[in-house]
Amino acid sequence: MSSRRPLRLNGHEFSTADATPDVDASDSNYIYIKGNGPIKGQQKQELADLGVFVSEFLGQDTYLCRYEPADLEPIRGLSFIEQANLYPRHLKKSTRLEDTISTAGAPDDTFTIDIILHKGETSPDRVVSDIVEKTGLNPEDISEEQNILRLTADAETIAKIQDVDAVKKIEKVIDKKFFNNFARQDIHADNKSGEEGPTSVPYNGKERPSWSPTRALIPARRPTHTRHSPGGSRL
Repeated sequence: MSSRRPLRLNGHEFSTADATPDVDASDSNYIYIKGNGPIKGQQKQELADLGVFVSEFLGQDTYLCRYEPADLEPIRGLSFIEQANLYPRHLKKSTRLEDTISTAGAPDDTFTIDIILHKGETSPDRVVSDIVEKTGLNPEDISEEQNILRLTADAETIAKIQDVDAVKKIEKVIDKKFFNNFARQDIHADNKSGEEGPTSVPYNGKERPSWSPTRALIPARRPTHTRHSPGGSRL
């Protein structure tokens, strides 16, 4: 029997031990499976033969998978499988986003979110169409880049987006912060007065010698010798 510690998914704690078995997978193409231990190569092939394609390891011998058939019993009948269930939709919305929504002042407050799609979803345009159909959003208000959709919506609309099967995760977009140098004034980093401050510690080491390597490399001038002839004239 594998470990029963909770999983940490998108900020949520999720215990497979407390999960109620789903009747079937007719409502979703995404399930999780939990093995009696790590699921290895030959076992993954057996799963693939049933139409189960492992897309991500979630921890604790648990895997997120794509599975289009509705019947879960063939998977549950495998000797190395402890559990097979639909991937819970409430795990899609991050706890950070949930906290932000819960502390919002009004129900019509809006939030900018990123929507991450499940692996294998190769048609973002189709997902956009599904979102528009469920929410009534304008498709022009939804941007897409590298299978991540970005839009701004209220809490009720975000809840509807959770019901789109291709959506794996919904996260709050964190505003970028710009930094300035005002704090440098507080710590006297630009102290030009000569007064001692936090960054103007006096130097107590030896004085720099007047000799320098540059001077040492300059060759000394050779003295000029004047030769005199016996008669006293210079040669």
